[in-house]
Amino acid sequence: MRIKIASPFAVNEKGQRENNEDNIFPAMGESSTDSTLFLVCDGVGGNEKGEIASELACKHFEAYFLDQKIETSNEKIILLAFNYVQDCFDDYTKKNPESKGMGTTLTLAHLHNEGITVAHCGDSRIYHFRQGKILFKTLDHNITNELFKQGIITEEEAKESKKTNRISRAMQGNSVQKTEPDVEILTDIQAGDYILMCTDGILEGLTDEELKTILSTEQPELEKQIQDIRTLCEENSRDNYSAYLIYIEEVEKTEEEEKENLSKQEEEINTSQTAILLDDNEIGESYVEILEENEEDENENEEKEPEKPVNLPKSNQPKPDAAKKSKPKKIKKGGFWSFLKN
Repeated sequence: MRIKIASPFAVNEKGQRENNEDNIFPAMGESSTDSTLFLVCDGVGGNEKGEIASELACKHFEAYFLDQKIETSNEKIILLAFNYVQDCFDDYTKKNPESKGMGTTLTLAHLHNEGITVAHCGDSRIYHFRQGKILFKTLDHNITNELFKQGIITEEEAKESKKTNRISRAMQGNSVQKTEPDVEILTDIQAGDYILMCTDGILEGLTDEELKTILSTEQPELEKQIQDIRTLCEENSRDNYSAYLIYIEEVEKTEEEEKENLSKQEEEINTSQTAILLDDNEIGESYVEILEENEEDENENEEKEPEKPVNLPKSNQPKPDAAKKSKPKKIKKGGFWSFLKN
């Protein structure tokens, strides 16, 4: 498939913090409709260490994709790239010991002819929206979610937990912490879809419901939509906040993909028709069973001999006098009815 996008819009603000430890790639104002690799990173470590870490991640992922001439990516390629960047962190901290302890979260989206490869590490997030609905959302790597996945806490306890801001994964270099990102390949891509990549500062400013409302318009208004996100973050977020908003303008399928889609549709139609025929057969069989049961009942009734009238002995037959006595007596005029009238 060939995925065509509109000019992407981004936000990268320090918010209420003294310095901005977030970094994005392409940098503000440098993305275009030809861009295929996007990164949004949130540095951690303080004292400008986080800012260096997020910058290193963007710089070295870009370099790896260019050096390796990556056009189509999968999980293996992303893990190799991730490991390369981890080694670059180690090289930097060896030359700059004061930077030890720095780290960064990561969100990555790579558009190619087989879909969109997405990867994340930490609590920065990636969404896939269609017509105001969330089709895909990454699961934050934080202490709360790890405890929930292990069955240590319930879903309700997870919602009330105060440990959601403590991340369980981050890029810090292989010598500090060996870790991996979660990788997915989104193949159900349609014109009109949105991909949103963001740091937790965005999530502090907006709920999922607010994001769905902003991204539910029939016609894309990317500049207004990103401004709406910025405005809500200015009001509600205390952290740096950064995001990339990518709108899918057109998806061109190859001839082979069209054939595959056609065969899938035919298979679905055949499956549904088979289900209908099975239902019809069940109804027909039930109807035949009912008819057969009715026929059996009728045959049984025909086989039974008709009941003969019972001839009572003359001694048991009612006498004429007894029959006469059983007739009700007539009430004379001025009797019971005349009493009621009076």
